[in-house]
Formats: sequence, C-alpha cells, structure tokens
Amino acid sequence: MHASPTSATNDMSTPLASLRRVVVGSTNPVKVGAARAVLTRLAAGVDVSGRAIPSGVPDQPWGDEETIRGALARARGACATDGAELGIGIEGGVVAMDDGSVRTCAWAAVVTRDGREGVGGSLAMQLPERVAESPVTTPRGCRARGWPATPRSHS
Repeated sequence: MHASPTSATNDMSTPLASLRRVVVGSTNPVKVGAARAVLTRLAAGVDVSGRAIPSGVPDQPWGDEETIRGALARARGACATDGAELGIGIEGGVVAMDDGSVRTCAWAAVVTRDGREGVGGSLAMQLPERVAESPVTTPRGCRARGWPATPRSHS
C-alpha cells in the first residue's frame, strides 16, 4: 500500500490517534527516538519502546531488497512482542550502482497486530569513494582489505 503523505495521514488519523503501544525493532536510540517523535504527535500517551529484534540480514545490508527484508523482519518481530499494536523496523543499507559507485538506502516498515504491512524508503545519496571503500561501510571495502564482507555495526 503506497499513498501520498496527505492521504496516508487522513486515512490513518483515527486508528493512529488511539495507539497505546508501539515497539521499534531496535535499541538504537536514534531509530527509537525518530519513531517516538512522530508517533507522540499523532497519539497522545503512546508508549514507544525499542527491543533488540534480529533483522535476518547482515549488519550492513547490501541492496534495497536485502535492506527491505531487514526492516520487515524487525517490524514483524517487534509487533509480536510486548503487546505491541504496531511494530516498526528501520534499516539502512548501501547499494552498488551500475557505474561502480555506491549509494545509501534506508527503508522503514510498519506492521500492525492484524498483519497489515507498509514499507517506505528515503532519499538516497551517492557515497564519496573513500567512504564507499571503507571497511565499516561496505562489503567491497572489507573484501579489498581481506576482511569478512559483513562487518559488525550498530543495529
């Protein structure tokens, strides 16, 4: 389901206003804080918390599809915990472009208790070459240094 921001707000305003419990599938304070900042404006008194939910993808997802899978896994897992009405998964990754450059990608997924799912992405930006080759950023950078292609990072 993809809707414009205006129609999504209008269509969802009543259900969102009644939310009481939302779980973000991460303990990353930036991800939890972002969800809390949005949801507290829509639902007074909503409890937004984070839980460590496995993404099922490498710590540095490679490609849009893998990154979306990670966001969905986190959202589904989060929705299944602590009496959540909504589960949110936020996942960032990198994508190799045909010209050899690397760009960022970021995807968010929301899952409701009754099984409805939504996915949305953010803008992307090309990474500077020195960042794209960094071992903490990309599998390509790791392989260039003879390291495993899935470096550890903050989830």
